[in-house]
Amino acid sequence: MLSKLQKELDQLNEKQQKTQSCINNLFFSVEEIYLRQIRINHPILPNPNLIIKLRPEIINFIFAFLDYSSFLQFRLVSQNTNNLILYLLSLKLNKIQQQQNIKQLELNEIIENHPELGEQTESLLLQYQLSLDDLKKIRRQDICELCSYSRPPPIIERVLNLLTILLTQNYVEQQDKWRQSLKLVIGFEFFNQLLNFDTLSITDDKLKLLQQITTMEERFIYSSSVFAYYIFKYIRTVVMLRQEPQYKIIFQIGLMRQDVAKLQQSIDKLQKILGQI
Repeated sequence: MLSKLQKELDQLNEKQQKTQSCINNLFFSVEEIYLRQIRINHPILPNPNLIIKLRPEIINFIFAFLDYSSFLQFRLVSQNTNNLILYLLSLKLNKIQQQQNIKQLELNEIIENHPELGEQTESLLLQYQLSLDDLKKIRRQDICELCSYSRPPPIIERVLNLLTILLTQNYVEQQDKWRQSLKLVIGFEFFNQLLNFDTLSITDDKLKLLQQITTMEERFIYSSSVFAYYIFKYIRTVVMLRQEPQYKIIFQIGLMRQDVAKLQQSIDKLQKILGQI
């Protein structure tokens, strides 16, 4: 009898504890809602003088790691901070303009020191830049189309094999060349590797393997695959430039022009931002 009463008493205690726990949880939930409402209605504002206490050059080092949109968000802190951001942006603009001027002077000096580089060289450099722009038009579905081929058209296979030769440092031909090419193309770093390829790294032996690109029919490649066509144009232009006696100077000029163009893009963007503020 006593054991039965003890058991019932334990059950009542357990039930009471569960009830108390539910009440506590309900209280905490209501309290949390109340605190959230307070935080929404009375947000904690940042100290408007926090950034002003730092020296501008120190802030500039910090902001160098931010993109422009994040950089401009600090304008909302206070009027003083807004003025500081304007000042730092103008400093950044002046610095980039100076870099561009120096780079342009160096470029002009190289061109003046090599008068043998004529209109043909300019035409090749233009083709090279256009081929780089075409590479940026390649879409993921263009690559997926290639992967769907179990037996690709021979001309596409040739182009991709030449691409593999170009981008592979120590190229060794495998029995299944198509599979070897696809492995390269579907790689995670393919586009970065392609767009940042060091054309000066092409050796004489590799150039001999790539020279067959100049004998291929452009119209057949264009009708077969957009991806293969853009790759073909790029490799052909690189080979034609590499065949020039002054190819090192030509590639250097091309790279410097790209740097000047990138700096100009940054200048235009900063001027647009400063004009809108």
